[in-house]
Amino acid sequence: MALSGNDIENFRIVKNSHKKHGYQYCVVVKFREGNSIIRRIPDMYATPGTNTIHDEQPAYTQKVYQAAAILVQRLFIDGSLKSIGCKYRSCRQAMSAFETERNRDHHGNSFKEFFGDMPLSDVPDSVDKFIEWLCEKYHNNEATVSKKAWSASAMFRWLIKTKQWNSKNPFHNCLDGFKFAPRKRLKSIIEPSEYEKLKEVMRADRYKELRIVTGIMFYTGMRPSEASEVEANNIDPERLTLTYLRTKRKNKTPDWRRIPIPRQLLMLLINEDRTDGKVVRCGKSGIEQQMREAVKECQIGGLTMKTFRKDFAIRARMAGASKDDLNLIQGRDEGVLEKNYTTDEWFIVHQCRPWIDRMYGDGKTVLRVVK
Repeated sequence: MALSGNDIENFRIVKNSHKKHGYQYCVVVKFREGNSIIRRIPDMYATPGTNTIHDEQPAYTQKVYQAAAILVQRLFIDGSLKSIGCKYRSCRQAMSAFETERNRDHHGNSFKEFFGDMPLSDVPDSVDKFIEWLCEKYHNNEATVSKKAWSASAMFRWLIKTKQWNSKNPFHNCLDGFKFAPRKRLKSIIEPSEYEKLKEVMRADRYKELRIVTGIMFYTGMRPSEASEVEANNIDPERLTLTYLRTKRKNKTPDWRRIPIPRQLLMLLINEDRTDGKVVRCGKSGIEQQMREAVKECQIGGLTMKTFRKDFAIRARMAGASKDDLNLIQGRDEGVLEKNYTTDEWFIVHQCRPWIDRMYGDGKTVLRVVK
């Protein structure tokens, strides 16, 4: 419900940082219930060298107060003058609390970077600018921008649900009217002939780290970030298992998951002389650069590092793996993992070994990667 003039205790003019104009004047309205809101006064910027509104020339001070009064009156008329009642003093604090409370991932970082210490009440006036900033930063990539905007929207839905935001969700339908770059068609499966073509290209010495990390992903379905962190001493050649420290558990203690592997992966590491220490000895940017060059050379359109993870899932399903099996072996779906994996550390190995053998069984030829 919109408030009336009797609900206001007082209001004052303050300065707030502005990216282009240094500082902008804002009106802070305090309500009798103890809460307050802050709104930027359109086109009212602080003169360089002034500390408060009272340091301005009298004529300009009067102009600012008049603009503030008009703003408050307009907010009354359209019904948007509401007491927020939020305990978080800044956007950064609110998003951090949301991520902790709801166990969210890193997509809220962009919201924190853009809005920073700005009060939450200031967000509705800057949503379009935030989306424009995201589009510029992420090259109009609709998928990425949508994830960042959705995270901000989810935070406000949480604030509304917990009665810490009494207005509408400012990010509702926030992407309407924005045009994005055409989505790239990415591959979800690698045909055998394509994989052989890629391996042929990767025989060159400069692609050594790439053929190792893609080989790990091809045989395990791990994430690119996980495959690049594998240690040789985490691989058990007797039981054919790879033990990986699972750290993608926000606010939870990291734990280990054992992944059944085929003998071909052992041969790959032996052929590449990576039986000690860290298996992949190249950073993320180096691997990505090698991948771009190799894909360009073998001319396989839409092939990315993530394709190997998707390709593994499709081939596993064809070999008889259930959806729960894939969640277990690929470290996805916390509910399934908590229910099954943590009660038996060998559950994944026992559950998934049959179809792993069907995918890469001993009856299949084991080829040397480097001749």
